[in-house]
Amino acid sequence: MPLPLRTSTVPEKDQFYAALVERCVAVVVDTLGPESIQAVLMIGAPARSEVTVVKIPDGYYSLSDIDLVCVCRSGTDTESLRWTLAPAISSLNRELSGVCTGVDVAIKSEVQLAEPPPLISTYEMIRSPVVVWGDSRIVSALGDIDIADVPNTESLTLLHNRITEELLLRPTGVVGERPFLSSLSSLYGTAKLVLDSITAHLFIRNNVPTGFADRVDFFLSDVIKRPESARLKEKLGDFLGDMPAWAVFKTTGDLEALVARLGGTTEPADIDRLARDMWSRYIRYTEVLWRDILGDVTRTTAVDISIGQVGRLYQKLESVPRSVVRAHRMLLPGRAPEGLFPTLGTYYRARLGSPKVLAYLTAVVTYLSYSNSVEWNQVVGLIRRCCPFGLPRGFASMEANEQRAVLVERLRLFHHSVLLGRKGK
Repeated sequence: MPLPLRTSTVPEKDQFYAALVERCVAVVVDTLGPESIQAVLMIGAPARSEVTVVKIPDGYYSLSDIDLVCVCRSGTDTESLRWTLAPAISSLNRELSGVCTGVDVAIKSEVQLAEPPPLISTYEMIRSPVVVWGDSRIVSALGDIDIADVPNTESLTLLHNRITEELLLRPTGVVGERPFLSSLSSLYGTAKLVLDSITAHLFIRNNVPTGFADRVDFFLSDVIKRPESARLKEKLGDFLGDMPAWAVFKTTGDLEALVARLGGTTEPADIDRLARDMWSRYIRYTEVLWRDILGDVTRTTAVDISIGQVGRLYQKLESVPRSVVRAHRMLLPGRAPEGLFPTLGTYYRARLGSPKVLAYLTAVVTYLSYSNSVEWNQVVGLIRRCCPFGLPRGFASMEANEQRAVLVERLRLFHHSVLLGRKGK
């Protein structure tokens, strides 16, 4: 397979990432059989030549996921192919754990690609795909999405996903097998949060440049200078100068620009310190953009409201019937791990929102509780009323840090099994 993209100015990084992609494509094609597949697409940031490949002591590591879309031939049973592919991808993710964050493979029919739903994920998919196997003409069959048709709730969902990931990457002080890689992963999570917060904000305004560097430039040179952005500019003032350095790191894996801006060196001890400092520092940044986007979505002023009032805003995101329907779907066999959502509690809380919406609310308020802006006693009341997860007996009597740890572990299971679909991982 020819090199599908340029990942940096370092040829060795290109070769490393191309070999990873080739290995993943081979597993997909060998598992499903070439007779079932018309093409395999690479999508997202890697398809835009924006890959975070970093140098580690024993070689290279890709902090970027490998996102692939397998386009099935007409008449194939896509659901059957998903069941066939799932164990092979779970096994592949275990094999790649030493060199890559992971691989995700979506299976789509030509009809699905010709009529993509107006979501941020599909909008990003169709704007810059790269055919890494099969018929390159498949790109011409991709449908189009008017960015104005992407609902504002999609921006909130994008930010929710990044907040959830950031919680799971919080530096804990526990030394693992590869501490330097853990620090880099945490730093990468913060980079995604910084840049996707901007992306979410731009989607609401229906103007999203293709690459991260261009998005940052547009945000800084245009959006933030508009009169209506005066308060947002004031609240983000301390962070605005950091954004270009985060874009360089996210799109190339180059740490030099980041440490030059934020201080320190690329030595493991300094990267560990930087990861910890930035994880805490950017909670305030995220809260500013989250409140701004939440206010846009709910057509209210969410800038300074209390956490209790935030819970009521989340009730506005879905109607009660829609929440009940989504709760029922989430409780169907195989949709979520056993015990993650308690049946009675899930239906009871469906009047406040679907399990997914309430899981996101749980992630946001838990994340904000690590800053000085929100006290834990404000959060725990909302958790008892709205958290959709099954919690252990005695949760109410636990110390605050124990309660946080339980919630983060529940969110970890939710993220991997429900959001990523990696039930076998």
